[in-house]
Amino acid sequence: MPKPLSAIGLVAQLGKAEVREVLQTFARELARRGVELRADRALAEHVPQARAGDTAFVLTADAVLTLGGDGTLLGVARQSAPFGTPVLGVDLGSFGFLADQPPTTVLAGLDDLLAGRYEIEERMMLAASAEGEAEGTEGPLLALNDAVVTTDARRHLVWLRCDVDGRHVATYACDGVIVATPTGSTAYSLSAGGPIVDPRVECLTIVPICPHTLYSRPVVVDPASEVRVRAERRPGKDEDVLQVVADGQESRRLEPGGSVIIRRAECRTRLIRFGGLGFYDRLRVKLNWDAPR
Repeated sequence: MPKPLSAIGLVAQLGKAEVREVLQTFARELARRGVELRADRALAEHVPQARAGDTAFVLTADAVLTLGGDGTLLGVARQSAPFGTPVLGVDLGSFGFLADQPPTTVLAGLDDLLAGRYEIEERMMLAASAEGEAEGTEGPLLALNDAVVTTDARRHLVWLRCDVDGRHVATYACDGVIVATPTGSTAYSLSAGGPIVDPRVECLTIVPICPHTLYSRPVVVDPASEVRVRAERRPGKDEDVLQVVADGQESRRLEPGGSVIIRRAECRTRLIRFGGLGFYDRLRVKLNWDAPR
């Protein structure tokens, strides 16, 4: 059951004047309602109403408010999910599938939000672990959208072998492979020809990037499956060195011969929803699916 919010963490990308203006408006309105505002030390310099602290201090508030686009929300989701903290994305970007609430909608609904009159949407995440990874790395990479396996330098094709639960599925001659969640089905995976998946459906999708065959197709697998991706060694060729990239933001380089294991993460992203558009409404609007009139 959603709970009232008395402490809110703020995360914003301050590169645009519009973001700074909206941030000041939210800070003023929330502080006026007696809400404790939290921000990291860099952001707190622009928000005098906020208490400054480290990342954990911000992420363990009752909720985190992100001001920016989907990229801003993705970065916060990977950090907040282990704490179970819900995230509300205010859309100041260009596409907004995740951070889809415009500032005017959120401001108009602040009293409902603070009173706990909102819904929580839970989204499955991925955990990508690198076998044979470089020293100095610990724990899996978390991803809300996708884990992308490719070479560390895109100079040539790579032959990637994909196994699901220990069974060989395919070896793709391609630029890389995307393993996506339903949330990520409307992101990079969609651009690469993957299916659109209702986020209420639990599954993993495997999508080759620019495969050099006519028969390669995306594959949808059970959410409890383990996907393993590794480079195939080719006679007379140097061994390909792979990297795995989480949500296009965090990457990890493998040692030669290493493979990536991708599975459903134990934690989940919790998104705050109230009012606004539903998933199919967002599809229709964002992808311009309305019939011409």
